[in-house]
Amino acid sequence: MSSEGFVRNREQLLDHGDRDGRAVALGIVEDALDTLRPDRLIEAHVGVDGETLRVDDVDYDLEAFENRYLVAAGKGASVFAEALADRLGDRLTDALVVDKRGQALDVDGANVLEADHPVPSVESERAGDAVLSLAAEAGPDDLVVVLITGGASALLAAPPAGVSIDEQAALNEALLQAGAPIEDINAVRKHVSRIKGGRLTERLQPATVVNLVVIDEVAGVPWGPTVPDRTTPSEAIGALERHACWEEAPASIREHLRAADPNDTPSAFETPPQTAVLADGADACEAAAESARSRGLDAAILSTTMEGESRIVGETVASIAREVADAGRPFAPPCVLLSGGETTVTVTNDAGRGGPNQEFALACADRIDGAEITVVAVDTDGTDGPTDRAGGVVDGASATRAADSDVDIDAALRNHDATSALIELGDDVVTRPGTNVNDLRLCYVADRTD
Repeated sequence: MSSEGFVRNREQLLDHGDRDGRAVALGIVEDALDTLRPDRLIEAHVGVDGETLRVDDVDYDLEAFENRYLVAAGKGASVFAEALADRLGDRLTDALVVDKRGQALDVDGANVLEADHPVPSVESERAGDAVLSLAAEAGPDDLVVVLITGGASALLAAPPAGVSIDEQAALNEALLQAGAPIEDINAVRKHVSRIKGGRLTERLQPATVVNLVVIDEVAGVPWGPTVPDRTTPSEAIGALERHACWEEAPASIREHLRAADPNDTPSAFETPPQTAVLADGADACEAAAESARSRGLDAAILSTTMEGESRIVGETVASIAREVADAGRPFAPPCVLLSGGETTVTVTNDAGRGGPNQEFALACADRIDGAEITVVAVDTDGTDGPTDRAGGVVDGASATRAADSDVDIDAALRNHDATSALIELGDDVVTRPGTNVNDLRLCYVADRTD
């Protein structure tokens, strides 16, 4: 592990509560995030030997291409791009990187743009246009390496004719507030765009395209603007109707979806590009399990595709951990219960500050009160929802500490103000930017009967 560690406020998190339990739980989370470092993932999948680029088991003769381009987009994309640019060096003709505002790093030889997530902005539209402009330059004798990480859907916005970026952003925000699952949000995004749903590959070909994808969705399959799409505009309309967003959607978007060609996104490519998956949500859980076992703990992965309302999922998982602590079933302590996936929060207009992982953690506090249990929940990219916190940590003393500090956990959950409550308790987790493979949630159940 790097000497800096991923958890930036570790000292704060360990100065109260169940210090031993927190040290174990946070250590496991740090190990998992370190395993998924971008430079390690690039090293595992991409190599350059002389003038040969190897991606997994496929070789590309770099000298055979007139131009060699790199496009990277998503949260943490600049760290991946840095590792790729370091390998390709001056062989790159041009490189364009789009990262989340406040997280972008300078990359030698690359034009680095910042855009917004989870709601797209004017900067997201500029980034989308910049990527499409680079695609227009690529010819049949060129190579384009495209790296996509989670968050690219918001960071690369290219509204269709007649739809403004403000209208697209308003619709995106409405779906987020409605607690729509990511597959429904993306079904809408792909059909209200000039770049998503495989359209970028259409623009790039007949150039040779290589996809490097970090999967952050529970479906566990490659996704993004370079991957074929089998959804239809009617499915996008259905998603909006299911979440009571259709009637509130801007008229321009409703008209666009009604008039859209049923095959407006490519379901396949005549020459399919190579697609290499660098990491997915299961990798985070498996890395955490390996770390736990190295510490002499049993580890059980409950699910790598867990979805649902964050508060309810938190209460459910905490109840399982409580059963382990109290009755030794279905697992015996000491052990670690792990889960991944992507929970959601359905909010109202007067909601406070929070994110799904912070709400998950806070919802566990009452259920584990008095038990030798520590819960950590983080978004692996380092930003949970629209906040600058990665998640939260609670233990068996948290509910009592909250009462003593006049922090009303129930009110915070009702008002979706988990961030404020966790900050007041000193239990908000802040991490360095990491690889976005969705959420990582850990329950450490100690055995201190001796």
